[in-house]
Amino acid sequence: MTYHQIPLGWTGMIDLFSYDERHLRSIKVENGQLISHIRYQTEEPKVSSRAYSLFTNCQPGYWVDFPYFAMEEEVGVESQQSVWVQECYVNLYENNEPVGTETPSSGGGGTSSLPPSTGDSDKEEDICEEEFCIPFPEEDRYFETTNTPDDGFNFQGEKVKIPTTLILQNGDQIKIEFGITQSDRKSANQEVAKLLLEGIKHAIEKANLKLSGNEKITSIYIAATTNGTHGPGSNHYNGTAIDISRINGVKMSVSGITNQIIQLQIAMDNFPNVRENFGPHFKHKFSIETGKWNYSHPVGGHSDHIHFSVR
Repeated sequence: MTYHQIPLGWTGMIDLFSYDERHLRSIKVENGQLISHIRYQTEEPKVSSRAYSLFTNCQPGYWVDFPYFAMEEEVGVESQQSVWVQECYVNLYENNEPVGTETPSSGGGGTSSLPPSTGDSDKEEDICEEEFCIPFPEEDRYFETTNTPDDGFNFQGEKVKIPTTLILQNGDQIKIEFGITQSDRKSANQEVAKLLLEGIKHAIEKANLKLSGNEKITSIYIAATTNGTHGPGSNHYNGTAIDISRINGVKMSVSGITNQIIQLQIAMDNFPNVRENFGPHFKHKFSIETGKWNYSHPVGGHSDHIHFSVR
């Protein structure tokens, strides 16, 4: 786990996301001071002495529900998992003395004094208060992987860098943006198999043929190629896999399953050299050994990004 220091005098909002762009928390900062943090969870937390301590003043939490979408070619509906949201305000101190001013009115206001000493102050000074640390989350804890016999092979083909602009056969230009993974601080703009680049271009072209004018894909955000931390045998490491987490600037974690996601995954399935196609719409995997598809591959995660690999 690593931590960042807030610059003196800086004011703004810090949003923390996991590797798969799960919204973990937001932190409000005024003049370099932590004012409050908003936590996003998928279950209601148990009330603890730390959460409601002299350091913090928490508002009542609430649930945020997301709309349901019809399941493509299936019976029923599905939705993004509901999120529990809670905002806590911090009581600020300077030079080990109470500030003497009220916390923001939306946080309940009031003044407070320092918590009593336990006689072990040196040890306590090394503890980062849980509610107001700013960690980079560990990426791989949100993912499960399942290997098949031809995973982890040594790719020997040509590799290229993905350009920042893809030009389709009809002349349309697709903007490509690249993320940075926190585990290694590397950009996703790394060399990948030329075949993977061809697959991405093929999929966008075919998807756009099925999309209306205002739905057409004009940009994608690549969260990972060979960068980041992945499961054992992952096709990311040999440059044959890519993770796409945004379409036209919109996070899949926010949009839910859209027609763009559906058509893009369908088009990926139709690329002759597709290997893995895991995303919000479905999780398909092709076996080289058997020449057959697994249309319900048992892999976790991938609710807010598309993992696409080729062979």
